[in-house]
Amino acid sequence: MIEEKQHNNQQFDILPRPEKRARVRILQIGLALFFLVIGFRLVQIQIIESQKYREIAQRQYRSKVILPAVRGLLYDRKGNIIASNSILVSF
Repeated sequence: MIEEKQHNNQQFDILPRPEKRARVRILQIGLALFFLVIGFRLVQIQIIESQKYREIAQRQYRSKVILPAVRGLLYDRKGNIIASNSILVSF
């Protein structure tokens, strides 16, 4: 019975123990580097370059965009125009 349990455990242990540890260590280092890079970029954007992005946001906020108020024609179900565009000057 003990031999069967040892045999069953060996089926699931495909890789030797030191090799598993090496793969886990590589994964840990990779994840740590990833989050380190993300953290550095957050610090860079929010603290170091904050003035640059503040100026860009102010320019976007204060810029004026002229949108022409062009309307379309409205038709009834028979195809007759019931509303159209007219240019009028109001005094």
